[in-house]
Amino acid sequence: MTVRVVERSEPETLLAVFQGKLGVLSHAKHPALFRPVYPFARRKSADADEADTHLQSDGFHVEACGFYLRGDRFRGGVARAGCNVLVIVQGPALINIRQT
Repeated sequence: MTVRVVERSEPETLLAVFQGKLGVLSHAKHPALFRPVYPFARRKSADADEADTHLQSDGFHVEACGFYLRGDRFRGGVARAGCNVLVIVQGPALINIRQT
């Protein structure tokens, strides 16, 4: 699946895109609900200029790939494109989750 994070503006502005397998909803990041996204293995590109995607680390903590849902910022969700896309409205952002 593909996750797109979009700023709700006119026109909408794409902020981030990542792909992977959607994990099980977790309460480990309370008060937010966290949905991990496990990145697909990437094939090495023949293009030497293409940057690899890695988890970010500050030496002690590795940031998990996924998205956070905050009850105090949640504004709703709707299925689109024949139920292949879930759009979550959270504060000034849209989280589009598309089955690929």
